[in-house]
Amino acid sequence: MNATVLTLLNTAEQRYLDAAEQQQLWQQLQGMSQRLAVYEQLRSQEAQIFRPVARQMPTVDEATATSVLRDWVGALRGAALAMVLDSPETFDQRVGQWLQSRPRHPLHATVAQLLEAQLKTVLGAQGWSLLSPYWEQARRCLSSH
Repeated sequence: MNATVLTLLNTAEQRYLDAAEQQQLWQQLQGMSQRLAVYEQLRSQEAQIFRPVARQMPTVDEATATSVLRDWVGALRGAALAMVLDSPETFDQRVGQWLQSRPRHPLHATVAQLLEAQLKTVLGAQGWSLLSPYWEQARRCLSSH
């Protein structure tokens, strides 16, 4: 859970939140609502997001293409969850370490570019602005080594 929300909820167990704390909690919850809408969009349109990316990929053997796409599906799902929770640590703990252990292929960079362009189109500027910090974490994991 988001550290700010958790702190506020822990405070609320001991006393009522003051007006500033209530406002902060409300802002956090509204932000979560926006992030959940982007998450739902990603979840419901995952196939539509990846299909054009797969069609535009350079020709490689099927095993490599499948592995690279699977890595990016996992990366995007992890980024989406971390976005909902507004927690970069969640990404690092749940997905980042796994991604860093995956074998690299030059196709990872190509798919990253194609997928980013597709995400920007599907999500629009507002949705992309919410996802992009976590997307960058995924991108760094798959481009390191």
